Amino acid sequence: MLHKTRRTNLWVERDFNEETEKWRNTYTITLTADDEPLADKEVEFWYVERYQPGYDSWNSKPLAERMEMGGDSRWPSEWKWAATS
Repeated sequence: MLHKTRRTNLWVERDFNEETEKWRNTYTITLTADDEPLADKEVEFWYVERYQPGYDSWNSKPLAERMEMGGDSRWPSEWKWAATS
């Protein structure tokens, strides 16, 4: 069976506090296909703070190796999280 390829995007938006007019350290993550949210799909989101174990601005190490060194992985059920920086 042939399936038509869909245009997919992973949107990561940093939340803004209107009252204080400052950016929060919380993010909204949305997976879409053809601009429609895909609620039934799982995506692992990995985050590491600058200069912490796993951080590599030059991408000199493979992602799997960097993930083993540090950072934080989140699954959809845990996506209400805040960065610690």
